[in-house]
Amino acid sequence: MNGHAACSSCCSKLAHICPSCSLPIGYIHCLAIEKVLESAKISCQNMKYGCKETVSYSKKCDHEKSCIYATCSCPVSGCSFVSSSKQLYSHLSSTHVSDVKHFEYDCKIPVSFTASKKFVVLQEKKEGVVFILNNALQIMGNVIMVSCIGPSSKGGYFYELSANSKGNSLIFRSFTPCFRSRVDNPPSVRFLLVPGGFFGSGEKVTLDLCIWRKDAYSFHHPK
Repeated sequence: MNGHAACSSCCSKLAHICPSCSLPIGYIHCLAIEKVLESAKISCQNMKYGCKETVSYSKKCDHEKSCIYATCSCPVSGCSFVSSSKQLYSHLSSTHVSDVKHFEYDCKIPVSFTASKKFVVLQEKKEGVVFILNNALQIMGNVIMVSCIGPSSKGGYFYELSANSKGNSLIFRSFTPCFRSRVDNPPSVRFLLVPGGFFGSGEKVTLDLCIWRKDAYSFHHPK
């Protein structure tokens, strides 16, 4: 009212009464203030991790959701390391060599684990990208899926899981969702359900896994 401005949070605290003129505050956009905020440029919160982007105030949240320097947490149990995905990949390569299984894109590799093991950490040999094979024991069997550790903008990976037991085979193909930390029970409707019968002596199973970049997968698996 009368040219005075207040943010929505302050309006609620002031019971929608203007502190300058005591008149009621209406739900009206202040175009002048919005233009000032739009013209203001601020640094990304991931600046200390290497991001040099400056964005308008209104686009800050959208940028930081997809920023390639968004912080990621080390997936190895007991490790509290947090940094950009690039630094995290280097950290795993130098600190947790024995805790991860290394692989190469486009190559099928065996991954063994017990029915109760919740996850396996995998790291690509050349680019260092980190993936998590999640395993959750359910009534019908084990729910298994693969995710990528990185910002949401990382994306672009497809994978195939196959299980074999006594002449029976299961094959599953999907894309890897991206998470910035390890999630023991990631929300997804895309997973491989492996019946308990596939787990042999010692409740252990070996799956064959292959991961492709999106462009490589499209080339080798045309529609």
